[in-house]
Amino acid sequence: MQVYNSMNPQPAQSFGMSLTMHQTAIEALRKRVKDVDLDKVNNMLKNLKDRDNVGVSLYTTNPNSTRLMANLYPTDISLDIKTRYPKEGLFHQFRNPMKYLASLVDKANAMEREVVKAKARSNVFDKLG
Repeated sequence: MQVYNSMNPQPAQSFGMSLTMHQTAIEALRKRVKDVDLDKVNNMLKNLKDRDNVGVSLYTTNPNSTRLMANLYPTDISLDIKTRYPKEGLFHQFRNPMKYLASLVDKANAMEREVVKAKARSNVFDKLG
């Protein structure tokens, strides 16, 4: 049985296994991304999609908001790595979301390195016993 919270409905769009976007996030990006930045946004979303060890779920704080939030989580839940919940700052209405997406890519890269180290450590100790 699956139960969904009405504030965060089921993701509307999925780019592969590692990036999911709720419909509210898609609408927020449509409203806020400038035409000149479309290629950069596409590249950042592709970067987030092409991950093997880190999953990203992008959504807004509430259905009427354009303030973006994300869940960054390891795809292997057996590792002792905590999910992170980065969100945009208070002045998000006056800024292009490019800076937030770039910081999200940086945080996903950092988590990816952390997951790779944790997997290597786990593999060493699994072979010992």
